[in-house]
Order: sequence, then structure tokens, then C-alpha cells
Amino acid sequence: MRHSRALLLLIMLSACSVGFAEDLPAGRHGVLLDLHGHNHAGSVVVALAPLVHWLGATVTDVDGWTTISRGDCVVYLQLPADRSQGFGAMVRLRDVAEPLGVELHYRAWDSLEGAKLGHIAHVEMMDGDRVARVLLHAAPPDAVSAILADVDRGDRCVAFLLQVSAVAGDFAKTHEPQWRDESGFGESYITGVLRRVEGHWQYAMRSSKVSHTPEEFAESGIPVEAARALGMEVEG
Repeated sequence: MRHSRALLLLIMLSACSVGFAEDLPAGRHGVLLDLHGHNHAGSVVVALAPLVHWLGATVTDVDGWTTISRGDCVVYLQLPADRSQGFGAMVRLRDVAEPLGVELHYRAWDSLEGAKLGHIAHVEMMDGDRVARVLLHAAPPDAVSAILADVDRGDRCVAFLLQVSAVAGDFAKTHEPQWRDESGFGESYITGVLRRVEGHWQYAMRSSKVSHTPEEFAESGIPVEAARALGMEVEG
């Protein structure tokens, strides 16, 4: 039996539920809608619970160790006893997926593969005949999940992609490639600015323009300082 031991970086902690691959919905090009990647300190960090669902792995807790097994592959996680019941333990994708037999490929936003997803960086996961893609965001998975839940148009983002590209306080910026039935995701993009109001995210602006005037930001209720913090171009 092949074993791989890994003591993983944990950002948020909770017990993991067990699920199966078919329980995790996917959109166009196999983009997983409930598994969000975060570029954190040079690593891709994901929530453990939905990853376990996609893997179809078995999870057990024995003597302070959480064991994730799939076939002959086993990963041991040592989770602190005071786990919260939040969004889930955050782990490095490579530390869990690769020991369990999944092949990972990082696709940069400016690569040929990244261009197919509207120039969104992502990780391609290959597991036998299965191929899935995890988008990489500038916010932790729980924050991305909250944003998607508030802006979901009822189609679970199947007809479009949404990447959280920046966060500054109660403001977030999104990169949204536009789908064309005849050509897929092309060079047409929407930049969204969301504002958190009473705990919920709502659009303050959605625009295809590259730059905006201070007056346009003001009309949308976006302080110029917040726009600059999000990396937006301010005219004048």
C-alpha cells in the first residue's frame, strides 16, 4: 500500500463531509462551481470538503488524525481538536490531490489553455478520463462562495465565468469573460465592482470599459480610493 503523509497548512478548520464526484456541479469546460482556488503565498489553496466530494474519497478520524483514502492512496491530515463548523479546512490542492492519484496542471491566464477560459488562470485536474478545472481567485474560497451566492443569476454561472480578481475592504472586482456560442470565451470582458452591504454583495458597476472617470465611480457609489485599491484605471 502506498502512503503519503502530509501535515497541511490550515487557514480555516472544520470536519470534512464525504461525497462523490457526481455531487459537485460543473459549468462550461468542466469548471467546478463549488471548488474555488486561491493564490495564497505561492500555493493554490482550496476548501477540503468540496475537494473530497470531487475525489469521491473516504474520510475517517482516528486518534487525532483525519485519514483521506481512495483506493490504495492515503493522505493523513492532523487537524486541531477545536475545529470550527465553517466553510471548511483550507489546504494546498497539491498536497491532497496528487497523493490521491490526480494529475495537476497550472494554466496561466496568458497561456493557450488559459485563453480558452477567457484568460483566467486555473488548475486543470486530470483523474483518468475525468477532467475538471478550478478557477484561481484573489480571494479565499469562502469569500468567493459568498460573492457567487449573492450574484448568481439562477444558472449557477454555467453560461459565464466569474473570477474575483481583487478585494479591498467592502469592495470586490470581478473579471467576467463573455460567452459566444459560435466561438466560446473570446476577447470580450465585463469588469464588475461589487459592494458588500449589510453582509451581502451587490453590483455597484458592470462595465466593458478599460478606464473610468472619477465622476463615473461617484455615480456608482465607488470611492476613487477603493477603485484604485482594486487596481482599476482612473481617468484624469
